[in-house]
Amino acid sequence: MFLTTPDTLKPIYLFLLFGLFALTPGRIDAQYPYPPELPSYKQIETEFFTRYAVKNIFVDPVKRQGAYYIRFYSTGRDDIHASEYLFYSAETRQYFPLPLPLADTSQPFRSLQNFYYDESYNFDTQPCYGYSGWYHDAIKYLEARKNPTEDELNALARSYYSAAYALTETYNGPGSLADSVEAWDGLVAAHPRLTEARLELFIQRSDRALELFQTLSARNPKYVTPAGYVDTKCANLQMERYQTLRIFGKDSLANRPAEPGQYRDYIRQTAGNMLLSCPPNAVLITSGDTDSYPLWYLQMTEQLRTDVLVMPIAFLTSSLYNVFYYQNTLFNSRAPGRTLPRSYYEKSTLLRYSNLSWLGVSDTIGIQGYFDHLQQPGNLLPAHYNRFDCYVKFRHLVLRADQLPGSDKLLFNKQLKRDYGRSDTLFVTLPAVAATDYQTLIDWLATEGWNRPLCFSMTCSDQVCQPFGSQLVIEGLVYRYYPIKPRQWPAYSVLQKPINLDASWRLWREAFHHDSSDEITPFDGLPLFQTELSFVVALSEGLTRSGSKRKARTVLNDFCLYYPNSRLLWAHQMLYVARAYARAGDKKAAEGVIITMLDNLDQGRLTDQQKLKLEDNALFMSQIIEDFDLKNARIRYEQSFAHPFVVPAEIPFQTKE
Repeated sequence: MFLTTPDTLKPIYLFLLFGLFALTPGRIDAQYPYPPELPSYKQIETEFFTRYAVKNIFVDPVKRQGAYYIRFYSTGRDDIHASEYLFYSAETRQYFPLPLPLADTSQPFRSLQNFYYDESYNFDTQPCYGYSGWYHDAIKYLEARKNPTEDELNALARSYYSAAYALTETYNGPGSLADSVEAWDGLVAAHPRLTEARLELFIQRSDRALELFQTLSARNPKYVTPAGYVDTKCANLQMERYQTLRIFGKDSLANRPAEPGQYRDYIRQTAGNMLLSCPPNAVLITSGDTDSYPLWYLQMTEQLRTDVLVMPIAFLTSSLYNVFYYQNTLFNSRAPGRTLPRSYYEKSTLLRYSNLSWLGVSDTIGIQGYFDHLQQPGNLLPAHYNRFDCYVKFRHLVLRADQLPGSDKLLFNKQLKRDYGRSDTLFVTLPAVAATDYQTLIDWLATEGWNRPLCFSMTCSDQVCQPFGSQLVIEGLVYRYYPIKPRQWPAYSVLQKPINLDASWRLWREAFHHDSSDEITPFDGLPLFQTELSFVVALSEGLTRSGSKRKARTVLNDFCLYYPNSRLLWAHQMLYVARAYARAGDKKAAEGVIITMLDNLDQGRLTDQQKLKLEDNALFMSQIIEDFDLKNARIRYEQSFAHPFVVPAEIPFQTKE
């Protein structure tokens, strides 16, 4: 019956089904001082999805001492209900059945399936993970270790870090709801702050985390964390701690000078180039550690572009940070204007469009009407109880700018106005359940007449940029929002965005700083490099289309000089550079890039993953060779792949200039 139940009723039937099963008795780990050997996260994932079908069901793994559990979530209007079932016991080395529909064993397991949150790194490195207060159990065990390994030092440091920030957030990731509610009760809404006792505990825990990371760095400077080498993790923690203490009014502790050389040159230079890409008084939205904290570091230590308000997108979903920024900022940036009252941000609310009858058959509403409905309690839900409601299908809500004061004076770039025109309607796409991050940005923009520059760092994903995606323009190393008419961008453009050629060319040649002597590490530097490569290719191709092929070649030459093969092995992503060279009329350089990549492959310089990626992109390489008649590259291609060159049957992207 369950398999034929309509999708909308399955969560209800599933929840009733859970009631028929008694929960597995308490923890089985009482006799274990530390969990015996457990399968890896990927092994658990494969075993689970091979056995069970979980369509329209939210499930997560939980790692306790000596066992893996599976947590099932069902959502009500105002809360999340969770139930845990034992899935694997290290004591008996066996898997236990779960109350779920069985998977179709005639179909192979799909490796792309994963749990609701892919936490593989944390599960494999932490002794306990994924439930409320897991870090307390991890700290208790790991502090008792007399000679901790490097991995155990890292796990202990991460445990203290999580324990510290569970005190400050209304929600702190998977399995942290209990601690978060406790922290929420300890905040004073009128002036968000922790009690002195809790603040002292935060300082102790964050200090201990930093001390452990520094110890690990001294033991092995090349130890890799998800943020990159451990020295980058130390630096990020220093800057995050600075921000948090500022918000809680501990300026005397927060304003301790940052250590010189806290970030390696490459990260500092890329962060500086992103700041330099922003217009005066811009708001720069960032998405992660390495595109946020180094920017603050430069503003603090070098006073670089302190007029730019750097704002991690995650901060806008937290009432703690949002209320602070209601009237405060860091450094010399000015606080953004607000129309919504402060009380709205104190609640950390979600707007649920599906509940709003005022939309009717039209998705278009004036901005004032939008703000009015944001403040009606019946349309709002407490965000920290509605984790899953943010992941429903999108609907479009078009905000009309013609009702705004000063809408006739919207800020436009002359080149963009000439090329794309202007629009009195702002095409903002919002999810059916919008959290305070998107609402905050719309409030800032609308209150200031849509004239304050809004930028997104080059590493922001489409999801982060979602409400403004159709009207973003590349400028330097950021995306900038302009109220321009959306236009289909050529299909072969790497970033699928228009580009401000004048500004980007000037920044690349006159303002940016690069130094190829620094190592580009896989975890922190490589994502920055890959993203910058995309921006460079977009600039080059834009210049080529505009008839400035000489400038296009100059940009590509600069890029290859800054990031030579001797410092960073050219792999599959450099195919875009080869194609851009060919389009700009330099076939010799295009061949040089391709042949260098094949040399790296043949001489065993590439990692297994890089080799696989390059082999997977062999068709793309052959298309470039054929399109631009790169004879020497064709010969080298046949030698490397040990088979005759085959002309592609179809070319999926535009090739003519």
